[in-house]
Amino acid sequence: MALITDPDFLSQGASTAVSDLVVTNPGSGADITLSSGGAELPAVAVDDFIEVRDHSDADANGLYQVVTVTTPNTTLEVNKLTGNVPATAGSEAATILGSTAVPKSVFFDALDRLGYLL
Repeated sequence: MALITDPDFLSQGASTAVSDLVVTNPGSGADITLSSGGAELPAVAVDDFIEVRDHSDADANGLYQVVTVTTPNTTLEVNKLTGNVPATAGSEAATILGSTAVPKSVFFDALDRLGYLL
């Protein structure tokens, strides 16, 4: 058994509950829009990594990289990095991990058996 010491304090990132997450796929590959009418999206910056969890569409769950941020936390343009590209999905509750204050620095893809250190 290997012992791993973490000097960088790897983190799943801050957890943000979003009650009205809308996933929009304009049909251009991995370019996805995540939006919230209630401005519930976490505060992030371009090139931050976030993870969507608990979405009813399994394809919407996974690791994303932020491309564009619309203030005040209502829209994120993102690229999907893991799994299948999701279809457009209406408003529903989901969880987003990662923020500028507590960034996401580790991701585990159980389906493909991969670990990411970001």
